[in-house]
Amino acid sequence: MKSASIAPRLQNLDAVRGIAVLMVFAYHVAMDAVTSAALSGVFWRLASIGGFGVDLFYVLSGFFITKIIVSAADLNPIPFIKARCRRIYPAYIACLVVTFFIYVEQHEVSRQVMLAAALHIVMLHNIFPGTGGIFNGVFWTLGVEFPYYLLILIAAPFLRQKNYFWPTTIFLVLLAILFRAAVFIFIPLDAMAGLGRFFVSTQVLGALDAFAIGGAAYTLSQYARRWSFGRKAALWLVSMGITLTAYTHLWHHAGNYWSEPLTAIAWRTWLATGFGCVIAASACSASPRWLRFTGLPWVGKVSFSFYLWHYPLLKSLAHGHLATPLLAQVLVLVLVVCVTSWLSWRFIEIRFHPLRHAASA
Repeated sequence: MKSASIAPRLQNLDAVRGIAVLMVFAYHVAMDAVTSAALSGVFWRLASIGGFGVDLFYVLSGFFITKIIVSAADLNPIPFIKARCRRIYPAYIACLVVTFFIYVEQHEVSRQVMLAAALHIVMLHNIFPGTGGIFNGVFWTLGVEFPYYLLILIAAPFLRQKNYFWPTTIFLVLLAILFRAAVFIFIPLDAMAGLGRFFVSTQVLGALDAFAIGGAAYTLSQYARRWSFGRKAALWLVSMGITLTAYTHLWHHAGNYWSEPLTAIAWRTWLATGFGCVIAASACSASPRWLRFTGLPWVGKVSFSFYLWHYPLLKSLAHGHLATPLLAQVLVLVLVVCVTSWLSWRFIEIRFHPLRHAASA
């Protein structure tokens, strides 16, 4: 059975996935001590904003999950959760096992470590400080993503009704903004060595606006499919304008992100809105022939495995200790991550893919 037959894919959205994971990859490479020292200020700042590729992933997730919810003839929570587990857990558990053993080889095995492993298995690892990224620095985001799957089931009956879709979406966006406002007001800037506001505001309630805007992007894309070329082009211009103005604001406030109210409370909604418009425009536009030559659709196809494996591989290769030019080390890292991601996608993800099981049912 060819892997491509599992489900039809839209190259545009795969390319957006590819951009998201490359943003996060660039961020982690830039944050590495050796790379950071080698990059000039402008290039470092450009790479450092790649960390918000996580927000792009959240908006994409909201897009696809809302599509599943509103298009299902009869939404049953049990098959929905089973499908999410098949999609997330196989590659995740494989990476968790590997990174857990790497960690215990370098650290003492304690009750706290075993508790952290147990919390990772049930996707509750991000609710305790210092646990979310103990084995792999990117795992914390799955501790946000999976609780969203559970919360969306509560909102699903409202989202499936046309009269309640937009009020529910607006409510979720406002809830996230109000939650981050409460964090800004009640958590001191220096709490948890300066990480308190980040840790609390990035919990699932603080990310609900990104997921909800992704759902709005799906609905917008359904209307936009029938638009003329001119209106679709206008949507692209709007999406790029919102996204670029959001990043322009961040460029000027990166140094005081958590102390400036507008940035700490509402900026992520601003950015997610731009991302949502980009995704809606991508979903309603035909894929250009040249897009596949960029490699972005391929990266997007393996993006989940790429996301899981790039961080431990970056740390394991320890390129700062190799007697080769930095650029060559980064290229080797890219090659190793791409090969590992493809192997994980081909031999783990595909075997458990929910659409493959649905097709054979």
